Parts: sequence; structure tokens; C-alpha cells
Amino acid sequence: MPFTPTSSAADRPDRLFFAVRLPYGPAAQAEELCRQLCEQHGLRGSAVPPDRLHITLHWLDDYRGLPPEIVAAALKAGELVTASPFDVVMDRVHSYPDGGLALSGTRLTGLRGFQKHLGDAMDKAGIGRLKRSTFRPHVTLLYNNHPIESFPIPPIWWTVCEFALIHSVIGQSRHILLGEWQLHERQMRFKGI
Repeated sequence: MPFTPTSSAADRPDRLFFAVRLPYGPAAQAEELCRQLCEQHGLRGSAVPPDRLHITLHWLDDYRGLPPEIVAAALKAGELVTASPFDVVMDRVHSYPDGGLALSGTRLTGLRGFQKHLGDAMDKAGIGRLKRSTFRPHVTLLYNNHPIESFPIPPIWWTVCEFALIHSVIGQSRHILLGEWQLHERQMRFKGI
């Protein structure tokens, strides 16, 4: 039976994506901010647990059973990436039209460059057709139905030192780590004069 992409959450699809996960400290800050915003704005809904807070770099579609050839190509793409660590600063909160609450940032040049670099690696691995054509970096904090106005927050900052390939089991609130790659500082070489 062939693997079939699907967008129906009722089918409990298996979602596959590349992401930057928040380390413990920034995740705890985000969790506390979410708690405060819920109290201040009367928000109700499903908060994303700190260990699942992330920025999606490339969503590789939803499936009914993960296709082994897509997973293998995605793992290959991850191996092809060579990049230095970079900083991410999330300094705004905003809502989606459906009420989802998220962090966003205004200083994300390194993240945008890395996302493009990963897309280039996906091209080389044969899954370029799955890369994102648009990229709106955000960290979803809460799923609810009560949107609020966008406003600045004290920055939540971290240095990204790794990225991951994640299998999300829709309907079970579960992330399975399929691959993780470290970013390493590049050595500069200078020629003698």
C-alpha cells in the first residue's frame, strides 16, 4: 500500500518537520510568559508543553504512516548541513486569526539564513519539493479561540546550537526525535602575507 500525504487531522496523520527546539531556560521563560498572559487576558486553551516548544523550519507534510524514503532523504539533508551556531531573539507576542498565541521576533537574520541553507540541503537530498516557500518564524505557546493584539515583550534569547527532524503524532501530543544535528563554529583560516 503506498504512503499517502493527508491533511486530515481526523486520520491521526504522522507529521514530519525540521525544527529548532527551545532549550530549557528559554522554554521555561516562554512557559511562564504564557501563564501570565492567560491570567491577564483570560485565555483558555491547550498550552504547548515546554519540551515541545519549537520553531518549524520546514514542514515535510502529514502522512498516514511515515514514508521511509522521505525520512531517509530528510536524514541525509540533515547530515549535509554545515553551519555555525546563531542567536534567536523572540521579542513579540501575537495571535493567529484562530486565536493561537505565539512568540515572534524582529531580529532573526541568522535563523532565516539557516532555514534557507537547510532548504538547499533538502534540494541536494532530493526532497526540495517539500521545502517551505514562505517562512514566518514563530513559537506557538497556546492553542485557544480568543485572539489578542500583538505587543512587545522582554526578549527571550538563546543561541541555536542544534536542529532536529521530528515526527509529531497528531492527536497524541507526542514528538519523536528522528535525528538531531549539532552546529559547529567554523574555523577561520588566514593566509600568511
